[in-house]
Amino acid sequence: MKPDRSAAILSLRPGASFALDASGQLVAWHGPGEAPTADEVSAELALLIALWDADAWRRARLAEYPSVADLTVAAWEASIEGRPESAAALQAQREAVKAKYPKPVTS
Repeated sequence: MKPDRSAAILSLRPGASFALDASGQLVAWHGPGEAPTADEVSAELALLIALWDADAWRRARLAEYPSVADLTVAAWEASIEGRPESAAALQAQREAVKAKYPKPVTS
C-alpha cells in the first residue's frame, strides 16, 4: 500500500498514538514525545513515496511470479519424479516476468 501521512508520522515517531482527520491532518497527539511538524511529516512522506515508487518493479514481479505451491510441485516433480518439464516451464515464466519488469540499475 502506498505510504500516507499516517505512515510518515509512524516512521518519524515509532509507536506514536495520534488521530488524523479525513484530509490527513493531525488533529490529536498522544505521544510519546512531541508531535512532528507538518513540514517534517511532508518531507518524510515524500521520502517514503520515493522509496515505494523505486520498488514498483519488485511488486509487479511478485504479482506475476508463479505461486510457491506451483514452484514446490515443479521442484518435486523434477527432483523426485524425474520430470523436469514443469520446472523448466516455470523457470521460463519467471524469466519472462523478470524481462518484463527489469531490476533497476543503480549507480
